[in-house]
Order: sequence, then structure tokens, then C-alpha cells
Amino acid sequence: YHGKEELLFGRIEAAYHLKFFQPALVALYTVRNPDKLDTIVEKFQDKKAEIDVEDTEIYREALTVFYKEYKPKKVANVDTLLEYYHGKEQVLFGRIETVYQVNPFRPALVAFYTIHDPQKLKNVDLILKGFKGEECKIFKH
Repeated sequence: YHGKEELLFGRIEAAYHLKFFQPALVALYTVRNPDKLDTIVEKFQDKKAEIDVEDTEIYREALTVFYKEYKPKKVANVDTLLEYYHGKEQVLFGRIETVYQVNPFRPALVAFYTIHDPQKLKNVDLILKGFKGEECKIFKH
């Protein structure tokens, strides 16, 4: 997580509902990257996560495709899950990945590359690893 400390602390806080990492993150950026300190402080001032509409649709589609393949009975619960985890979708997807031992974005990415770029199918796991925590960006390009 070198250079991605903000992502790490954010995930820990979201997963464990903790807020005490703010001082640690501020201290880290004060020493390593003081130019970015104002940005970090602003993010903590508004703890309510901002998720854009496009990301919400990407999460919805990915989760629907995932459950169609792994647990069809849960497809009907996708909207309820996303509503409950609004702003904490990474927590939801992390929990699903822990349970099923597969990145929940994988089936949607396989379906996407099957249609649009079959040569990338062999690299799906590497692509997901490279975009860990930011998988929505894959589908925006």
C-alpha cells in the first residue's frame, strides 16, 4: 500500500467502523506529502462517501452477474445489498470475495472481455489485481 495509504486506512475504517485513523493519516501526509494534506483533511470532514451514479450502476451490474453465476437465489437481493452498503461498496465486495474466494468483479469482467476483447481474457486476474479497490475504473474505459 505504499503511496496508497489513504485507501488502506479508508478500508480499515469502513470495515471496522473506526474513525481513529484520521490522526495517523494526517501525520503520515504531514511528513511524506504535505502538499496533499488539505485534501486528506477535507475527505475526513465529509465522512459520507460520495459514489457517483455510474459507479453505482457498475457495482449493480457486477454484483448481479456475480450472483447469477455463484448464487442465483441472491440476485433478487442485489438492490437491497447495495442500498445497505451505499458508500461502503468496497466493504461489501471484500466480504463477498472472502466468502467465495473470487473477486466479485471477475464474472462481469470475463463477460465484458468475451464480447469486446477476447485476447484479454487470459489476463483477467492480473487486471483485477492491478485495479484492486478501484475496479469500477476498468468498466469506465
